[in-house]
Amino acid sequence: MNALADILLVTAPSWASVVPREGGMLRADVAPPRLSGAPGERFELVIDTHLPEAVVSEALVGARLPRTCPERHINGDGTFCLGLRRGAVKTQADADMFWGTLRGYLLAQQFAERHGRWPAGRGLSHGFEAADSQIAAEQAASRCGLSEAYAVALDFKTGWLAGALPRLEQGDTCDHSTSSGPNADGAIEINLSCSICDALADLIAHERARRDADAAFVHIARLMRPCCKTMPE
Repeated sequence: MNALADILLVTAPSWASVVPREGGMLRADVAPPRLSGAPGERFELVIDTHLPEAVVSEALVGARLPRTCPERHINGDGTFCLGLRRGAVKTQADADMFWGTLRGYLLAQQFAERHGRWPAGRGLSHGFEAADSQIAAEQAASRCGLSEAYAVALDFKTGWLAGALPRLEQGDTCDHSTSSGPNADGAIEINLSCSICDALADLIAHERARRDADAAFVHIARLMRPCCKTMPE
């Protein structure tokens, strides 16, 4: 075993039964409790401790979850996408965060099975480029008072930020009522000397980049393996 395997064994929560296997692998039979405290469903997993952040997959890939699915944050090789650029697990606090993240991820998988969508506010777009663009767009949305509208667009695909993105027409004046969206011609007039307008322009640019990067990632993923059909288009 190695230091990462040791710390994960020591910090394993009560809902995880973890035993070492050969080659730096851990077998984890887990049943994370629901948010209500009720017993959760059981998953048979393996944790590869060769990489410093610990990589998780089903013991038999495809046994309980799809073999791969971008919308359900399962990578092409069956490993779980547990977060963007996760850091190394070195301390007890790191390990506690790892187990907490894994619990949230598995609860999200159960939600997705029941509802055909990922839980609101719990996921980033697919791939580093799209995820980074989403984070930048969320920051811009906060600056122009559109955080809630942007979150609804991402999670539920409703509202003007979920549709065709507006043209931004520069002018000497601006309308700070950005929540109403574009005019009948599909445009919003902005004045780049206004900080709110500047933030809105950033939001539209980052959201356009996010959509392009996300679509490219999903296209490549589906070329590699057919869609599992467990999530709506």
